[in-house]
Amino acid sequence: SESIWAEVEVTTAPTGTVVPTNTPDPNITFEVKSISIDAPSTSPTNITCGDKFILTVSGSITSSTSGKVTYKWKFDGVDNTAQEIEFTTAETIPVNVSKEYTTSASSMSILITLESITPNVVTTQSQYILNCN
Repeated sequence: SESIWAEVEVTTAPTGTVVPTNTPDPNITFEVKSISIDAPSTSPTNITCGDKFILTVSGSITSSTSGKVTYKWKFDGVDNTAQEIEFTTAETIPVNVSKEYTTSASSMSILITLESITPNVVTTQSQYILNCN
């Protein structure tokens, strides 16, 4: 019978930090990259002066990577309650809000603001002018 000889080298795994694939890249800072506001809509769509109506506003927030963003809407400088959304990756998430108004004149102007609070402040504004019948 013939003998076979082999040399086996056993090494230990290298030490250090193992980064799982679902962990955000530590070299990318989590931040709000952009914010936008779409054209608002009203319900009802045809408004008579003096009537109540609901103003619905949509927008979007874009992040650089995963994390939580705190944001708020403002109407004519008055804050709405802050909201929080969670991003799972660099993505854009839609946000919306509705607010009740009563028209009092033949037209009214509403300054709409969407602002991120954390992790960084990014603000955009839109002026909405409503003409009633």
